[in-house]
Amino acid sequence: MSIQKCTVFLIVPFAISGCLSSTESDNIDNNALWASIKIEDRNAGPTAKVTAELNVGGFSGTNVELSDGEKLEVTVNGETSELKHDTDFLDIDYQTHVQVTREVTLFTIDFYRNGEPDILGSNVELPLAFDIVEPEEEQRIFSDTPLSVQWNSALSDSEMKVNVSVSCGTSTGGTVALAKDFMTADDGNYNVNLNTAFLNEIQDLDREQSCDVEVELLRRSEGSLADGYGEGGEIVALRARKVDEITLVINN
Repeated sequence: MSIQKCTVFLIVPFAISGCLSSTESDNIDNNALWASIKIEDRNAGPTAKVTAELNVGGFSGTNVELSDGEKLEVTVNGETSELKHDTDFLDIDYQTHVQVTREVTLFTIDFYRNGEPDILGSNVELPLAFDIVEPEEEQRIFSDTPLSVQWNSALSDSEMKVNVSVSCGTSTGGTVALAKDFMTADDGNYNVNLNTAFLNEIQDLDREQSCDVEVELLRRSEGSLADGYGEGGEIVALRARKVDEITLVINN
């Protein structure tokens, strides 16, 4: 049976309505399933979030809700946990949180089915943890000097995604926020020219005011999705660390 759930979200001064289109998993053969599985450590432990979404029709297709007797499980460090139903804004998925360490950690996700073969052995390794060494929270930086981003536990065979967000005032009393991401070698160091990347793109920039800066680093790995998902999908794991409340002083 296909189900459509509609919700109205009130966000002053607007109301946003959305419908969740879903179908029960016992209606779906394995060869019609698409899966997205994500492991995320965003808060420096002690747990990582495991999220699995099943669809028919790919990334933007119809959500699949598990029928009675079917379940998704994750196994890590010898411990097995069942993923529980969760309904987010315009989305249905299954989630749990598991204990993790700072080491590289193997996650295995299994889908146990009724009337169809179980889909077992989707694997991904959560990468080695790291910390942002520079910049620090509440640090003052200056526009005439490149922003130095440094982290520990560098890896020679990996890449790091550097996300930088800058929010500045304008001479007309408004605020402009820009965000960019940069891919770099995971060697522990990256410099960002904030003038070139951000400030020169802001019209009517009030150079008498300071700007707010946020830096986030993401280390990501891709795993091996079990062959049973006929429409394919993805299984990924990431570690993310963030530093905010950085003050950028503009040198005139």
